Amino acid sequence: MSQRDIDILQLAPDDDPVTLRDRLAFQHTRRVLLVWPRRGAVLRNKLDLLLVQRHATRQGIWIALVCADPVVVDHAREMNVSVYRSVAAARRSRWKRPDYKVFEPPAPRDPDAQAALAARVYRLRGGLALSPSTQRWRTIGRISAAITALVALIAGFFLAAPAATVTVTPASDPIYETITITGDPSLADVKIDTTARRIYAPIVQRTVSTSVNVAPSGEDSVRVPAEGTVILTNTSANPLVVDAGTVVSSPTARFGTLSEIVLQPGESLPAQVRALDGSVGTVGNVAPNTVTRLEGALAGAVTVNNPNRFAGGDVVVRPIARQEDFDLAYARGQDELLLQAETIDLPQDTGLARAQQLPVPGSVQMVEGTETSTFNPPVPDTYTTSVTLTMRARVRALVIDLNLAEPVVKAALTPQIPPGRRIATGSLDFTIDYISLPDPESGVFTFDVTVTGYSVVDIDEAYVRDRVTGVRISEARQRLQSELLLEPDIPPDFDLWPGWYPRMPLLPVRVNIIVEEP
Repeated sequence: MSQRDIDILQLAPDDDPVTLRDRLAFQHTRRVLLVWPRRGAVLRNKLDLLLVQRHATRQGIWIALVCADPVVVDHAREMNVSVYRSVAAARRSRWKRPDYKVFEPPAPRDPDAQAALAARVYRLRGGLALSPSTQRWRTIGRISAAITALVALIAGFFLAAPAATVTVTPASDPIYETITITGDPSLADVKIDTTARRIYAPIVQRTVSTSVNVAPSGEDSVRVPAEGTVILTNTSANPLVVDAGTVVSSPTARFGTLSEIVLQPGESLPAQVRALDGSVGTVGNVAPNTVTRLEGALAGAVTVNNPNRFAGGDVVVRPIARQEDFDLAYARGQDELLLQAETIDLPQDTGLARAQQLPVPGSVQMVEGTETSTFNPPVPDTYTTSVTLTMRARVRALVIDLNLAEPVVKAALTPQIPPGRRIATGSLDFTIDYISLPDPESGVFTFDVTVTGYSVVDIDEAYVRDRVTGVRISEARQRLQSELLLEPDIPPDFDLWPGWYPRMPLLPVRVNIIVEEP
């Protein structure tokens, strides 16, 4: 029994006779293997299993089970249905013909019906008792008729029932060719010229975008004022108000208070100060106990001192974008757009069966008036760490239409295939190896396509069927191996039904030939 004659039907835990009969209606093989789920009780009722078996028989299907449920196994054995432990075991074994009449009761024995039958027999015999000789000859006639019918049945079986599938693998040779094709923008009407190996090269447009970053080339220095804390002390007998902005100083720098301070007689309070213009930068980072002078009307009534060093004064260099940075970013953006247009959809290896268009290097140009550019920052002379340009534009280019190139490639290969051979179906792979620059005036260019694949011997299925019909398997195999060019390592495969039958079927229609390409 061949593996190709078996369909495997995996049962679900909620399957019932109705759903299974529906699923069996979509099977197209003579044998269906029902595989029980690991969990769930499916078809444990004997009547349910019988209904499925009867429906399968009406469809011309033999069923077998892969099941470990002891209840289902017992029911299947009573119905003469094959049960296996695994799918592999079912493929290796010969299935039993199921018996679907398990539940049919014996015919009732009605005395009146039996008497009527006896009377009918008596009338057919003429109402007379037959002699022993007549009865003997009638018995011989019946036996002869039965034997004749049996012989006819056996002969009909051996004539019509056996079936076989023969698989042959033709010999193959590798294909490796490089074909040069010309692309021509003027072939808009013809599209393809297989004789001259020329194809139409259309001009297409596409939208591309890019983003570039340029480091700013300019710089600017900024002085940062120092800050610190001073202690103000009221040495007078009256309350005093120290206004915000009151100036205190050291021998090298001047500072201003940041908020208003109210001092009671003899009171000391802290005040936050910041370096004033002329004292910004590192000069404001004065040492402790150096800010001792208070300027203004309160100079004699309030004393000042800094217990700690001031900090924060510095000179910071900041990058600044110049106009030349914007010009550089714009030039790089244009180059990047053109580069993307030339490389997009241009893989190293490509099958020509895919719908693609490959740009021709050197033919890519920007479409005037379609460009958009956005700078960040938007204007020069701005403090920034980077000049970012986002560009988008339409580009135009000559392209290679791979759908047009494929017929040219196959037409170029055909004369190189020896007689009696053909290109193996789906075996060709194509690689674009080289594309020349287009002519400046005509736009004509060339490109090389490297083709790899296989050619196979063209085998006539009718011839194979005629040579193997009705002969023994060994002779059929010998004929095919001696008369056909086959792959040396792949001998012909014979799959017969029934498996014990030693010869090929007598009817050619019962022999299926499969030519399997490597």
